[in-house]
Amino acid sequence: MTTSIKQTPQALNLDHFFPYQLSQLNAIVSDAIAQLYKGRYQLAPFEWRVLAVLGEHKKLAAKEIGQRTHLEKMQVSRAVAGLKTAGLVTQETDSEDRRITRLQLSPAGRDLYQQIVPLVLAREAFLLSSLSDEEQQLMRKLMAKIAEQAQQLNDLG
Repeated sequence: MTTSIKQTPQALNLDHFFPYQLSQLNAIVSDAIAQLYKGRYQLAPFEWRVLAVLGEHKKLAAKEIGQRTHLEKMQVSRAVAGLKTAGLVTQETDSEDRRITRLQLSPAGRDLYQQIVPLVLAREAFLLSSLSDEEQQLMRKLMAKIAEQAQQLNDLG
């Protein structure tokens, strides 16, 4: 006679669940940085992301912006519309593929980007100042390893 062992479902403790911890950390860090561009410059978080990626990459199609920022198509579209209305972004038709429009920072957008970057970098430095240089290097290494694992899961579908 075999006895069946009743298995109890594992409990999930959100406070110890890595994706939840990461989400909470992302929210609090993002809010600390967002205080700068929301308050002083009246930029929405998605607008800042688009501004930042265009500041780094010069000319991009909306699809490329979405890929680099992990924003959905509608989020990119709304952010771009707001930035264009504010005169911070311009668009032009791609010279090689006329079906594609490329976005870039206007002179006013570039000026704003150059004003905000030192401020957000100072906030980043303050946040990371609680870690030693070695801890910061280790954190970046660990984050890269986890990102690689997550990408493998994403690639599996």
